[in-house]
Amino acid sequence: MKTANEQMVDLYKTDERTAQVNEKGLAACGVAAIFYVTIRIIYVGFHGELAVPELVLLFIMAAMMSLVKRKNHLHELPVLFGKRLDPAPEAFPKRLLLYVLSALRLSVTWTLLDVFGKVTGLDSVPLTVGLDLTLGTLIFALIDMLINEKQIRAYRREQARLDAEENAI
Repeated sequence: MKTANEQMVDLYKTDERTAQVNEKGLAACGVAAIFYVTIRIIYVGFHGELAVPELVLLFIMAAMMSLVKRKNHLHELPVLFGKRLDPAPEAFPKRLLLYVLSALRLSVTWTLLDVFGKVTGLDSVPLTVGLDLTLGTLIFALIDMLINEKQIRAYRREQARLDAEENAI
């Protein structure tokens, strides 16, 4: 028995070029939606409100992308600073350094935004900057490490499974 997806493919046959154009169109729509939702979150935030529906929509979009990738057994290596991370276990110290540098970049951005918002206030700006940089770097590095190391483990498992299949033939 054919799945619904296979039935649709049989019913509406297209060539590879048409399928690629359709996929690119859907990807462009997704990028536009993410851009719109992000701008909307910033706009609502500047007006002192919480953009819960927009945040939920971003979460659903990310979850759907993850689900589609998992269903299709697509395990990609994470990319930091425009380069794919080395999945080798002995490359962990280098990956850890990249996580910290990426976190530092995010932390500096966060700190600059925070300082911009507090320049007119009576808060201690040097203390705020120091705390923001330190805590932001630690938190963002931990988040980067957890997410990317999970992706690397999944990539290694998939590669091992494919190697086992190839060797079994």
